[in-house]
Amino acid sequence: MINIEQIKDRPKFITNDSINFLTLTGSHAYGGETPESDYDYYGFMVPPIAEVFPHVNGKINGFGRQNNRFEQWAVQSRQIEDREVDVTIYNIVKYFHLIMGCNPNMIHSLFVPDGCIVHVDNIGELVRKNKQMFLSEKAFHTFRGMAFSHLHRIKNRKRKPEGNRAKVVEKYGYDTKDASYCLRVIWELEEILFEGDLHIDRFGKEIVAIRNGKYNLREVIDIFEDKVDEIEKNRENSVIPYAPDEEKIKKLLINCLEEKYGDLKRIGFGAEA
Repeated sequence: MINIEQIKDRPKFITNDSINFLTLTGSHAYGGETPESDYDYYGFMVPPIAEVFPHVNGKINGFGRQNNRFEQWAVQSRQIEDREVDVTIYNIVKYFHLIMGCNPNMIHSLFVPDGCIVHVDNIGELVRKNKQMFLSEKAFHTFRGMAFSHLHRIKNRKRKPEGNRAKVVEKYGYDTKDASYCLRVIWELEEILFEGDLHIDRFGKEIVAIRNGKYNLREVIDIFEDKVDEIEKNRENSVIPYAPDEEKIKKLLINCLEEKYGDLKRIGFGAEA
């Protein structure tokens, strides 16, 4: 596990032991990493109880001076041990909210291969065990939207690439990294809709081939458009619910909170009036 405690300007309650789930994401998770790939870590934690239930410290929402409650903490390009990393740690409540909305980056972080997980405790295991619960047809809009955004970037020649990407564009005539994102995300959408699951390392070899110029730009666009048409024509055969089961997910969240805090009825949550 990377040593989070080496980062001195973090909230003090974020420690190696307080994080419930931490994983390596990005290209290392889907099998497309290169020696130049970034090390991106995502995780979540159940924070101190007042961060979720401020009334335990005598606070009333909307009255008086309000403290900024912890939702997420992120650092970029920090040197930890022998690598430069990006780290994002979420309050578990915010994490659940984003996954329930089928935010692609959040979905990716929960569906990583086991080998990418650098730390997980019993709360993290509970969430991972129930990860399919978060999949719904909201993904049709979020994943499709992300895929189209990368396609737009490929087509938008006004965006001047820099560094290694400039070399890639010069070599292949377009940004093959954006092309790999574009196709990977639309393939992931197909798996989510029609298999009710996601294995983000499923297309690793193909992603590497795309980055290495397997297809020209016209071929990438054709593959993408054909897959989008296929998904739209068959969408009625989706095996996942139209919307997430909010009550079921809320119950899972409460189970996670009670694993950390104990019975929430002692602080008035869920108690009958």
